[in-house]
Order: sequence, then C-alpha cells, then structure tokens
Amino acid sequence: MKMNSTRLVAVATAILMASASAFAAVKNGASLKGNEYTKGGNNANGGGVVAWNEYSSVDPTAFSHDLTSGDLTVLKDGDYLVAFTVPLTTLNSQRNTHRAELLINGAAVSTAVGESSYIRYAGNHSEASDHFAGLVGLKANDVLTLRTTPTAQTGGDSFLDTCSLYAELVEGDRNVFSASATEIQSGTNLNVEPDIGDQGLVWTSTRKGSGYTHSDGDAGVTIKDGGNYMVYVNIPLHGVIARGSVGLTVNLDDEYVEGARGQQGYIRNANAHQNSSIHFSGVISAEAGQVLTVITEQLALAGTVTVQANRAASIFIEKLGVDGLFADSFLATTAGEDLNPVNKTALSLVGDGISPDVTDDANYSNEGDDEENIVIKKAGSYLLSFNSTFTGGNARANPRVTVEVNGNEVSGVKTTAHYLRHANAHDESTGSIVALLSDLAVDDVVTVSVQREGNGGIVTSPEGGKVALQAKVAYTAAAGDQFPPRFSSFSGGLSGFSANVEDFGLKLDAATLKATLNGESVDVTVDSANGLRSINYAFSDFPPTGSEHALNIVFNDTGGNAHSKDFAFTINTQYQTISPAFSMSDVNKDKSGFRVNLSQISVIQTEGPVEIHGNQWVNAERQLRGEYLNPNEVDDDDNPLPYLNEADPDAWEGWSIAPADVDYVNMNQDEDGSIGNFGEDQMFPNIPGWGDSTDGIAGEFLTVLHLKKGFHTLGVNSDDGFRATIGLNFQDMESQQIGLFNGGRGSADSLFNIVVTEEGYYPLRVLWWEGNGGANIEIFSVVDGEEILVNDPDNENAIKAYNIGNSTG
Repeated sequence: MKMNSTRLVAVATAILMASASAFAAVKNGASLKGNEYTKGGNNANGGGVVAWNEYSSVDPTAFSHDLTSGDLTVLKDGDYLVAFTVPLTTLNSQRNTHRAELLINGAAVSTAVGESSYIRYAGNHSEASDHFAGLVGLKANDVLTLRTTPTAQTGGDSFLDTCSLYAELVEGDRNVFSASATEIQSGTNLNVEPDIGDQGLVWTSTRKGSGYTHSDGDAGVTIKDGGNYMVYVNIPLHGVIARGSVGLTVNLDDEYVEGARGQQGYIRNANAHQNSSIHFSGVISAEAGQVLTVITEQLALAGTVTVQANRAASIFIEKLGVDGLFADSFLATTAGEDLNPVNKTALSLVGDGISPDVTDDANYSNEGDDEENIVIKKAGSYLLSFNSTFTGGNARANPRVTVEVNGNEVSGVKTTAHYLRHANAHDESTGSIVALLSDLAVDDVVTVSVQREGNGGIVTSPEGGKVALQAKVAYTAAAGDQFPPRFSSFSGGLSGFSANVEDFGLKLDAATLKATLNGESVDVTVDSANGLRSINYAFSDFPPTGSEHALNIVFNDTGGNAHSKDFAFTINTQYQTISPAFSMSDVNKDKSGFRVNLSQISVIQTEGPVEIHGNQWVNAERQLRGEYLNPNEVDDDDNPLPYLNEADPDAWEGWSIAPADVDYVNMNQDEDGSIGNFGEDQMFPNIPGWGDSTDGIAGEFLTVLHLKKGFHTLGVNSDDGFRATIGLNFQDMESQQIGLFNGGRGSADSLFNIVVTEEGYYPLRVLWWEGNGGANIEIFSVVDGEEILVNDPDNENAIKAYNIGNSTG
C-alpha cells in the first residue's frame, strides 16, 4: 500500500508517542533505536548518521552511549556481533535506494553494509529496508555510528522509520568462526548458472575457534561437532545488468540447507541502481564432520555481478546450546499458503520436519492449535533472527514482515526488502532480520506476521523460512557498582512527554527530580518498577502543529551526584480541531451505517473513454448534482439535456439518484475483488451502470460518526480521488475539509488527523470519484497502528457510524 506524507506524519507520531519499554541491559550488549538523523528530522535525502533518540540500553562495562547521540562507544577490545535494521519509505522517487553502513571512528567497515532497500515506487511499492548482521573486530574507545547514503534516484524524498542497532561482545570462550571473501572459486563473477560447480565463496578467516577446520583460500568450513549453529552471511553486490539478481545458499556437504537462502539482491541498472546486497541469518543443524559452504548463483538475467569495490562478503558461525534456544520454521500463515495477504496475518510455526526444531521448555511454549505464538516463560531479553524465502506474486509484490509482542508491532524490527519484479525470471526474494526483543515478561506472546505492501498476487514459500530466539543473560551490578543512573528512552509529542531512567549501582533520588518545559517548571509523575523510573507529563491541551518544546530534567543520584539532561521535540503531527458546533443532537441510533449516492456518466469520445469530471473534486461535485449537459441529447428548442445517471436504474427521463445503504465502506468495482487494506470487498451499488460501464463514477458517502474526545486518525483508500468533510449540512461547500486527494491514482491510502474537543455525533461526507480503470474506496480509522473499517460490526474498536436515512434526510 502506498504511503503519502500525511501517512508518514501519522506513523511517526504513533512511534513517537508509543509507551516506552523498560530496556533491561544485556550482559556485554547494547540495544539502540532511533527514528531521525543527528542533523535533525527523518528525511533520508542526502543521507546522514542515525541518532539513537528513542531507546538506549547498554551494559555500562562494555559500552557508553548518551541518549539522542549517534555515537556508541566501545569500552573493551574484542569481536562484536553487530546487527542493524534500517526501514525506509519514499514518497515520490522511483527506484530510490539507500546504503546503510557501519562506521568505526568515521571510516566504513568493509563488510558491514546493507543495500537491499530498492523501492520501485510503482504498484503500491513504497517501502524497503537495509539489514546486516556479522562479526566486527573492535578496540576500546572505538566509536560506532550508522550512516545511510542514497545511492540510486537520489533527488526524491524518502524517510527513515525506526532503526535498530544491536551490538554484543562475543567473548573468547564462544565457539565461533568468522571470515570474509571477495570472490567465488571460479572467479569474481558471482552471477553464475546454478549447479555448474566452483560456486563457493572463498574465505579468509578473521576468527577461527577450535570447533572448525578451515584453510584460507578454501570455500569449505568443516564443522567438528554436531549440533545447532547460528549462521550469518552478507554479500554486498555490484552489477550493470537490467534486472539482475544473485542468490546465496548455505550448503552442508554440497546439499542445500532448506530455507537457508539470501535472495534480496535485485539490480535494476536504471536511475543509477547498480548496487544491492544479500543476507542470510538463521539456525541450521549440522552433523560432525560436515563441510559448510556458501555458494552464489544466477536468479534472473545473465551478466557480471561482483562484490562491491572496497567491500567484502562475510560469514559468522556460532555453535549454540539447547538452553535458551527456540528455533522453528514456517511454510505458511495461519490463514493459508499465501504470504502476501491483504491483512496482517501471523506465520504458522509448524516446522513440518524442516530442521532444526528446538524449544527450550524452560524459556518458551509453542504448541497446540496456536503454533504461531511463541509464549515467553522466563522474563528477559531475546535475540531474534528471521529468514524468509518468497516466490511468486504479481509484478512488484513485496510482503512486509513485522514482529509483534502481545499483538503490538515492535518498532525497528521489520523487513520490507522482498521486492518481486515477476519479469526476466526475477520471481524469488528473501528477507532477514536480526534484532533484540528487550525486557519480555512471563506470558508475553511473540508472533511474526506478513502483510501486503506492494502489489497483490499469491506469494508462497515452498522451501520455508526460519525463526529463532536466543535468551540473553542480563547485566547484573557487581558489588560496589558505582555506575550512575542513565536515560534509556525519551518520547515527546501531542500528548506530552515520557522519559525512562534506568538505575544501576547508583539510583535516581526521586525527591530531587525537577522538570522545566519551555522555561517553566512542570509537575511530572514518577513511577518505579524493576530498577526503572518512568517520568511522564501530559499537556492539558494539544499543542499547535509545528510548535517547538525545550525540556530540561535534573536530579541527583543516591551518591549525591547531580545529573542534567536537555531534550527538544517538535510537534510535527498535522491535525485539525473539530468544533463541537458540528455535533448533532438528533441522531437515529437505530439505523447504523452509510447512505451511498452514486452517479455515473460514461462518455465515449473519438480518442476513447474519457471521464467527464477529469478526476477533479469540483467537477465530481458538478456531476453528482447532474449539472453536465449532453450535446447529443437536446429538447424541442435544441437545448442540451442533462446526461442521465447510469447508476440509477430508473433514470430515463432526467437526472436522479438511487440511494443505497451499507453497513461500512469497503467497495470495489470487481466482483470477488480484494483491493486496498481489507478483504471481502463489496460491489458498488448499481455499478456497472445500465451503460454496462465501470468508468466515470462520482458519488458521496454520508454518515454520522460517534467520536470520543481526543485524537483520531481517519483514512481513505481510494482509486481515484476523494474529499472528506465534516459539517452539519452535507451539501455545504464550506464544511470543514479534513482530507483530500484531488486527482487520479491507483488504490492508495490518505490519512488525516483530527482532534475532537467534545465527544459527540459528527456528520461526515466523503465525496469520491473514479475516472477509468480500477475503482475502489475504503473509509477507516487507525487505532494503535491497526486500520479498522468505520462501523465494522466485528471490531469493538471501530468508530460507530449512523445512517442519515430516516433521520436528517
């Protein structure tokens, strides 16, 4: 589904004001999240360094980080697992692509790069993401930053969603192998036909534990002991092939490991798109003495594709025990084999004999009829790894994969790098996520879900995908620990602000805490739980859009040390305030739903079908009022007569409307169609009209909404345009406009925010029109990130709507 600027603001606000989680530090670990750049804002045009402004949880003996800073300082020499996820969205830039790369002291790490964020910006494809997970050697006082750089179609606007970074010291007693490579056995071209041999990446080791045998310059890594192994592979790619694609597979003794593929490396070779990357992350089972190789092969058009200049492929293998491990696989969702559903649907973790299938019963439950649910049995933080294999779909399908805890999407933990062009043999792709799920509680439920992002069409996974969780040891303060408390999260927005302070050896003295907002002292609440202090403040009224707010928080710790932290936030959310004068007192609550008035004029001109309203809202209003005259139909005085309304079966003598009533608005011109955000579409009343056409439609959807006091996000998905207004007189052109898309488009979302100062019943009119081709409309709200049809009788969170029939007329 497309995302426009209005939608981006709403999504950013939802992320900003989500209740902050208590990120308990992982031993030797750091978990960071951010949704803007250190230069300010989240516009990715021009690139920049990511600011970790949302969440910061670090072991203070291994890392140093100041919330909102882009710098993560390492305090110990050693090898570190580093994983990042960078979701991106574009508004107006076809083939927009960004490189995400790890920097050490300002210099790029040759292996730590992700460039799988190709966005075609056609067929509803407007999202993508960059990923990496691998081992990086670091020295004490090294400073890590994450930078994004646009690399294709660099002039358009694109935006960061919440990014995540996880780093963990991999101590010397862990059974680890890591290496880098720049070519395969047959040479530098990785885009070779399958099954011709000599396709293995040639590795030069950077760390080789006693559990592995390998000689530099060889492709094979011998696994000494049987067991379960975590494997991460990354390859940055360069090529000049129009629709080229290289895939990697992990093999044991020359046999492919099911589900162990990396195939997100599409290269379009247009608009400077010549770089990409492929990634795999997942648990595999190996027997003693098996030889692991990583091979590459051609997935689409022939031609030369190499490792990017001054870059290298990487592999990181670690032997895992059973304790704390969950590893399973999937072939389908709970609803069936289609992994590109209209509505978000959980993956069914049924295994089906695909190895490995491991559940440490002390930490997890995953059984019975709810195998999509991973139930946490021991509180703590868990490292997630995910790998998908997708095939099929219509041109430009792109399933979105997200992770939920108790049904709530975890920010910074998703992949939208599954673009399927469905041309020139490009019919396969994969996705990879490695990220920390922090501070899970007993009985928390983890799910992994898929949902359509680009075009429709059936997408399946015949080889399956992999999901794994590893329980991580929590940081514990040693005797005499004098580490001070630190800010671990901050969010500020329409509702107010919230900050978390995490206690260590020294703790926050709540009696000394003071907050100053915009130069004035404000009263805050302080809640304490599990070593975390949550500081909260609520605005008495919603502040204006664009208003800037400066905050200072000071406190002493229990050692008597003073702490001061400055924050700043801007209200970027666009919204309109709805006056209570628009609320109706006389509403027929016995009749719910919408009144629908449709008109149709299908005009044939010499050059073909042309809509008379021209996809403009003013003209759609004229059509709905019957003001267009037909030059081919005249009265006795040769005066043109109005066109007849083809959407009214009785409109034979003059312009008339045939009203219809519906419970909710989820309409599509195609029978058994499924366009937009919701399935089971309705047919438009009286369309096709008696002219046997589905083009040239203009209509209105009238209802009265029961709106509670506060902030609401409403949305319209339409093909083509719409205009939404609130006002006591539906026909009043001066009613308050709350949403508009004035033109033609394929099915896409427009979101708009309103603030209701008093609960009441507010008349809503949505004018809608369609020119030619497809036609659909949905009217919905967004509640906690979920899109819900207005007046959906099956959803208790749906806004109630009352039909104007037998009430206001």
